[in-house]
Amino acid sequence: MELLADGPQDPLWFISHWWGCPFNDTLSMLTFHSSAHDIPHHAPYWMCKFANNQHNLEELDERDLMKTPFARAIMSETCQGTIMLMNETAEPFKRTWCTLENFISTTCAKKKTQPPHYKFELAAIIQEGQQIKGDQCHQTNIPRSAALLIDDGSGNLKDHVEIGGAWFPGNVARSGVKADISKADASNEEDKHSILRLIIGAHPNEMPEPPLQHDRYDTVNHAIHCVFGPRALYDAAQDGDVDEVNDILIRGVSLVDVQNAVGETPLYTAALNNHAAVVRLLLDRGANANMANDRGHTPAEIAVSREAILSLTVLLDARADVNQSDAQGFTPMHVASQECFHDVAKLLLRAHAHPDSANLLGNTPLHLSAKEDHSDTVFLLLQWRADPDRQNKQGHTPLMLAAQHNGLTSLECLLTDGQADPNHGNDPYGTPLSWAAHHGNLEAVTRLLQCHADVNTVFKSGADETASETALDSANNRGNDKDNEVIQILQRAGGMCADELASLGAE
Repeated sequence: MELLADGPQDPLWFISHWWGCPFNDTLSMLTFHSSAHDIPHHAPYWMCKFANNQHNLEELDERDLMKTPFARAIMSETCQGTIMLMNETAEPFKRTWCTLENFISTTCAKKKTQPPHYKFELAAIIQEGQQIKGDQCHQTNIPRSAALLIDDGSGNLKDHVEIGGAWFPGNVARSGVKADISKADASNEEDKHSILRLIIGAHPNEMPEPPLQHDRYDTVNHAIHCVFGPRALYDAAQDGDVDEVNDILIRGVSLVDVQNAVGETPLYTAALNNHAAVVRLLLDRGANANMANDRGHTPAEIAVSREAILSLTVLLDARADVNQSDAQGFTPMHVASQECFHDVAKLLLRAHAHPDSANLLGNTPLHLSAKEDHSDTVFLLLQWRADPDRQNKQGHTPLMLAAQHNGLTSLECLLTDGQADPNHGNDPYGTPLSWAAHHGNLEAVTRLLQCHADVNTVFKSGADETASETALDSANNRGNDKDNEVIQILQRAGGMCADELASLGAE
């Protein structure tokens, strides 16, 4: 500091750290921290590695610990907060001098009048490949980046990450939640004794050697554990560690329904990973079975999406709402139908899932299963009285989607088991027959005609809304020649082009 500074450097933030942390990580964490608080690049951070003269540490021999450079920096009028730099094993909480810095920051500095609200925050590095973001279909690794637990202005800590979709590292939190200041180490045993006496509030003459256990230790430990508890609980639930989840909840260092940066609860991640025992434990501890994440996905819906039958069964036994929809209007039944999870669909229907619930586009589970030709699910939904003629917001029925996508088994199921009306629908741009003809689906065209589909229904042309078409026009518009089988079967059924029909009407 003497070499580089041209005057006193009154600290804006105090850095509490373990000297074994790679310096590159230290710089990454501090750069992100300063960015998060919009701190100018020239603002002073106090770091003992540079602020203290490492060749002359006499000032650390001060018997009154509140007069040591660490305490003076934290208690200075300019210092707004402490940022503790963590490694993967929460090593700072195993070092007694860091324990002192934590104690002064969270106890003594909170009583300062300037600044009015002293902050205590934590930083960590997410290592390359340690976290994955995205859904089941599109997952990407989170690159090496920084993460913070940042003061929201009221003393509560919230996740603040460098890369969207990341979160404060769970392994760091699970180490921090086990911190015990009485077991922290110091190079000088007397330093440890002095620090523990300060925490207890005892004079050296009264207590030459501090006890191994004390209520004040427990108070400080509990405060540390509460910082890490929510993130540790989520990580333990994600891994299916029943004992650790139970221990965190028993010690009361986290709420059971705490949410991470994207609104996911421990119950959500336990359900997603099919950890049924953890799901049951969290529910027994009062977890909300229907608490959704930021996109409206509930534990039940995410369990369905992963075909996590064990977890789903526990959720259903706890009366989870199987008809709660997400931001797109999808219910668990929509997901099961779209993914062809037949056994899951059975569970949901038995738990009173609505077979005709509509998403924001008006699609029911039957629309989705018919489109994907999941005939087993189509049949199951029809057994549970799903409406085969229900229209979505475009006027499409499940039969139209099956015809369009050549879902022959679903189409047959809708026509026979569901008694679907081949002429029902309100799409101004086509009918089930015309869509089947347009896509050259010969078998679908044949079956629809056998079920009395109207071969000469007139509808708007997609290319020109002033023009009209029939199913025969749709087949001709594909560039087929007159010998095409679809064209021939339509003509044999009496199909005509729209122009021919118009001429006949004029005559």
